[in-house]
Amino acid sequence: MEEIVKLLDENLEYVKHEVSGDRITIWEKSAKKEVICPYCGKPSKKVHSRYERSFQDLPIQGKKTTIVVIRRKMFCENKECKKKTLAEPLDFVEPKFKRTKRLELEKQKIRTLNRWFLKTKSWFLLKKKRQNLS
Repeated sequence: MEEIVKLLDENLEYVKHEVSGDRITIWEKSAKKEVICPYCGKPSKKVHSRYERSFQDLPIQGKKTTIVVIRRKMFCENKECKKKTLAEPLDFVEPKFKRTKRLELEKQKIRTLNRWFLKTKSWFLLKKKRQNLS
């Protein structure tokens, strides 16, 4: 399971997983020792709190997969920074999104193929209709 977690983000560490029915849930946490403040660029090691955030990911063996990240909220240690706290950034998901980037990419591919199929189907139906009218 550790290898699967590293494929998602090399900065994550496997915690545990649970398989229940048609669903797999994988818990992971950051392996980073410090976090860079996105506002001032200074490193921080001081933890404010921890919380869980969950995301949908690509299926594993046909099972719906949920990634739960135990995320740290950090204090910015730079006294001149306007922000006092920051959340660890996650590279594999866009801010505020509930699906991983790789799941979003696969969904986009499917939407593109569906549009292509519908256009092609419409073209063939139109061509057949014209042949029947001739």
